[in-house]
Amino acid sequence: MGANPLMALNIVAFPEDRLDDLGLILKGGAEKVAEAGALLVGGHTIKDKEPKYGLAVVGLIHPQDIIYNDTPQEGDLLILTKPLGTGILSTALKGDIAKPTALKEAIFWMTKLNQISKELLELPIHGLTDITGFGLIGHLSEMLTKNNLGAELWINNMPVIKGLDKYISLGMMPGGT
Repeated sequence: MGANPLMALNIVAFPEDRLDDLGLILKGGAEKVAEAGALLVGGHTIKDKEPKYGLAVVGLIHPQDIIYNDTPQEGDLLILTKPLGTGILSTALKGDIAKPTALKEAIFWMTKLNQISKELLELPIHGLTDITGFGLIGHLSEMLTKNNLGAELWINNMPVIKGLDKYISLGMMPGGT
């Protein structure tokens, strides 16, 4: 991780009866690729009942500057650059119980580029990851296992999207967590 993006390909699985929605998603994706300073050079699509969208991104980095997800060192700090909870809210959306205000905040964070992370790359960082389908604990475990490290987490100090308690109590946890 830590590369400068050069180009991206859309990866899309989408139902045929929601192509208007797909057009909006592709437009938003193209805007974010441009905001990151990369080129959108194509993509791949398949038909699917459940909508899925992502980007395969190619970037440039000197091999000595690559930051791996399994190389943190004892004494390192864990820095979260975005609030936790987008997976829970995505699951609540699939269950048709997510409130519009919570979804709006989740979408804001999911569409925000990791510019803060780029600024942090100027510091001596030993490990870096994104928090996606495996959740914080899954990705943290992946980071710590290789070097037999542990971590102390203070949940009250972690940034989270407001209103998650309700969805957690209803069991709206992503499948990978």
